[in-house]
Amino acid sequence: MTAFKQYFEDNPEIFAALVAAIAILGGLLGSIIGAKIQANGGRDQAAAAREAARIAAEAQHVAALWSVQHIQTAEYIRIVHELSRLSTSFYKQDSTGGALEEQISTVYREMIQKLAEIELVASVPVVEAARAVRHAVDDVTSNAQALGPAAYLESHVRRLAFRPIGESHPGAPRAMRALAALKLAHTSGDDASTDAYQEARDAVRQLPGVNEYLATEALGIIQHGDYEQLRREVVMELAEKRRLLVDAARGMLKSGESIPIMPPPPRRGWQQVDI
Repeated sequence: MTAFKQYFEDNPEIFAALVAAIAILGGLLGSIIGAKIQANGGRDQAAAAREAARIAAEAQHVAALWSVQHIQTAEYIRIVHELSRLSTSFYKQDSTGGALEEQISTVYREMIQKLAEIELVASVPVVEAARAVRHAVDDVTSNAQALGPAAYLESHVRRLAFRPIGESHPGAPRAMRALAALKLAHTSGDDASTDAYQEARDAVRQLPGVNEYLATEALGIIQHGDYEQLRREVVMELAEKRRLLVDAARGMLKSGESIPIMPPPPRRGWQQVDI
């Protein structure tokens, strides 16, 4: 070691050249290491960017699907409400002429179309609940068209009977008694039922606003039992099926929960190093 030291002291120009060479080699080695670190950092950044883009695209897809599910299900429930409202009209007005049936048919087609759209985008529980609602709607609408004339005729007779003094129709009390007798007669045998039907038919045909079609349809329904009980059953069934649909939809849409729209990007293992 002493000999080397003495040699460099005797030859300072060689020592200077060696120091310069070491410096150059160190710089080159440092540049190579720095470039490698920077390259690795660039690859990690690119991978992180791709992952962030994938997550963003997936989040956008989930948000778009959620929006479609929300809109389609809410619209389906709205249409069901509309069909229920229209069905109630059969019990409150004379449906002779077919205008109300046409309205029901138009809205019903909208419901079938919306159900098909729900089947494409909604969860299995929501699809099953929506189908059950459709069957309940079928029962409500068909029963309303069949039983509505009876309810309307009875309410029409009551309105004529209970008008202010001097305005009530003189034949209304007879019609009310005849309808009450007809309701009881179906349990008393065919002869009694036939006689009661004829009396009710003669009585209601004397009233204003009662045509032959309404009298025939309504009295035939009243003659065969408690139609109001059947009406209540199908309406309650629809209400229950609609409640189950709403519950299933809330589960699908995670109503009441706080869900982040965009998850945070993953942490990167390398940061860019400036050399």
